[in-house]
Amino acid sequence: MKYKLRVKYQFYEYFNIENETNVCYNKIKSIYESFSKMILKYVRKFKVIKLIDYMKFDVMFFDDIIAKVDLKPPGSDRPYVINYIEGFNKQFSPNPKGFITKEELERWLKWRVFPPTRANTDELLNALGLNIYNRWGIVRKTHGVMADDEIWLRFNGESLKHRDIVLRKYLYYPDEQ
Repeated sequence: MKYKLRVKYQFYEYFNIENETNVCYNKIKSIYESFSKMILKYVRKFKVIKLIDYMKFDVMFFDDIIAKVDLKPPGSDRPYVINYIEGFNKQFSPNPKGFITKEELERWLKWRVFPPTRANTDELLNALGLNIYNRWGIVRKTHGVMADDEIWLRFNGESLKHRDIVLRKYLYYPDEQ
């Protein structure tokens, strides 16, 4: 109901409707009512479909957040990182929080994907639906999951858990086999 009232107010404001004596009031009221029904229909629809924001992600260790990364923070073209851990060799950057360079980001991403020189690179790219080797494209598809560690990325809008993305599920969750 709160959403409906806000839409109504914005609609009236847009058409400069001050009161019911407006000459076109009844016509605009019927347009508003059909418009609000349409908006509410889409609001319900989009509650089911979550949009994923690939510009923000959590760096995960199992199901724990160890860092938050915003690739395009407001007012800057440099990625911003908040680390929640210290002294761990997998931490995203050496500083607890702050801006990092794109080179630092690329260096970290390099360890989250298979190398371009790997023997079956073309097969892997094809399996991921990619035509060319692109680190960010690979990370978006694989969540940066590697076979030999428990670090991975969860993008904003996702509700994935470690068990959903792990490569060797039988090692970590044998009861689910």
